[in-house]
This record gives sequence, structure tokens and C-alpha cells, in this order.
Amino acid sequence: MEREEAEARGFVPHVERLLITADEGECGKLAALLGGLFVGDRKIMATVLDFEPIGKERTVQPGLGKRIENRVKMAIELAASNHVKKSKKDSEKEELSPLPAQLTTKLSDAQPCSAILRELKKGYDMIFVGLEDALFQNGKSPDTFSSSIEQIIREFKGAVAIAVARDDVEPRVGVDSMNILVPATGTGHSRIAVEVAIAIAKACNCGVTALNVSPPSYEALFEGSTTKHLKPGREVLKDIKALGQREGVSVKRVVEVRREPEPAILSQIKKGKHNLVVVGANVRPGEGLFFGHSVTLLLQKTPCSLLVVSS
Repeated sequence: MEREEAEARGFVPHVERLLITADEGECGKLAALLGGLFVGDRKIMATVLDFEPIGKERTVQPGLGKRIENRVKMAIELAASNHVKKSKKDSEKEELSPLPAQLTTKLSDAQPCSAILRELKKGYDMIFVGLEDALFQNGKSPDTFSSSIEQIIREFKGAVAIAVARDDVEPRVGVDSMNILVPATGTGHSRIAVEVAIAIAKACNCGVTALNVSPPSYEALFEGSTTKHLKPGREVLKDIKALGQREGVSVKRVVEVRREPEPAILSQIKKGKHNLVVVGANVRPGEGLFFGHSVTLLLQKTPCSLLVVSS
């Protein structure tokens, strides 16, 4: 009953159909991996919408879409295999978890935004995006980002998980080396990112480090109490720990008190040797995509790969 009540309040338990949109670039490979792991953990229906790389002649080649499709399938199978290994510890009678009811692949040479909008009319709850031009800095303003799918990010009611691969940094994100950090602020969009991070961690059988960075409270500054400084952050992470326990995922909690969260997040990436940061984002009004100062700075300075979950 406790689990059902918690799932009724969550986002991930209500995701029934997933769309994975990707090209053959590094961001596309990362989106295929993470999207496949998510699908494999949740055992839901998914569609792969494969785009040709930017800069190549837009000539659809037979079999090109198989590369992204195969990466998604491999991730799904890995998630199913890890589920079986966990289940056997509890019961030898547990059978192999089924793959999604259907995995459909479509190859497109159209502009991503228009192609995705057409596909979304069929009804999806969440999108994983891996396109080289899905998120890049806007030359007009250092705080905003241009995007080939800006209209979708602004209008889609579900979550849009945007993969940002850092292919020049080792170690790369892999199913055997996943080391996830998720900043947790207690907001609604941060909570969705936490749920997505835990689902991916469960699929690849790894843990998650949840980091809360809170500014010192006015009262605590005068009282000089370390415990009171840390209390708000501990309360935020307490619920995340419970979520991890329900899903069988180990959650390491880190609480810091700083006026600015970004230095603490960058420091934790280095200290924990994380190769994937899953961060929640909320698009602010204005020209270009603006996710707030904190997310923008992380996109600019984070040395490892990111999954930006906009909701």
C-alpha cells in the first residue's frame, strides 16, 4: 500500500509510451543507451525515431536506422538480464522479465522538430533526445541555448530528457561503468530527474549519488548550529533514499551548505568520479531556451556527460 501510494504521486510509474529520437552522433548513442535502459527497466512500449547526422547528405540509407535500434535493444536486454539476476536472489522461480510489448523503429530525413511533432500526435509520455543540435549555446546570449526542438521542449507536457555527450572525456558512460550524480533541490522538476536517474541506475545495476546543496538559513547563521544548517537538505534526501529502497537502488546522500550550488556539484563530480549527471530543468520564459542560471552553468562547465530532464 505504501509503494502504491508513493507511485501514485510519482512521474515515472505513469510513463507508458516512450519516444527515443537520435542521430548517429555521440549524443544519439548516449540517448539510445539511456533510453533503452529506461525502457528495459519499466518494460514499456517504445519507438525509436532515427535521424541522419547533421552535415551529411539527407539520403536515407537502408539499414542506417539499425545502428541506433540495436543500441536500444542491447540496453533493453541488459536491463532485463539485470532484473533477472536480482530476482533470483529472492526467488529461484522468478522468470525472465518480458521485453516491451513493441519496439518500433522509424528512419527520418525530415527536420527533427517537425518529424517529432508528427510522431507525438500518436501519444507519448516522455522523450529521450540525442541530437547534435538539440542543445547548444546561443551566440546572442551566453545564458540561453538554441535548439532544433525548442518548440517541443516548450510545449510537450511530458518530460524531455536531452542527452549531452562529452566524448572527449574519459571514462565514457557505459553500462558497466555508470556512475550517476543527481542534484536534488526538492522542486518538482528536480524530483522527476531523480526518478529518471534511479530507473536508469536500477536497469544497469548501479547506485546513485544524490547531492543537495542548500544555502545557510538566516537563523542558523546566528545560532552557529551545523545540524540546523544541514537539516533542510537531509529532509530532501530522506524521501529519495526511500525511493531508492523501494526500487532496490543504493542511494548515497551528500548534503552541503553553500551559497552557490554549482561549485559543490562540480567538486562532487571530480571527487566521486561521476561520468553522468542527471539534472532537472524548468524552461523559463523568454527568447531562446533558458533553464535558469544553475543548469546553464552546469551545461557549460560540467566535464562529464549530462542528461538534462526538462519538465
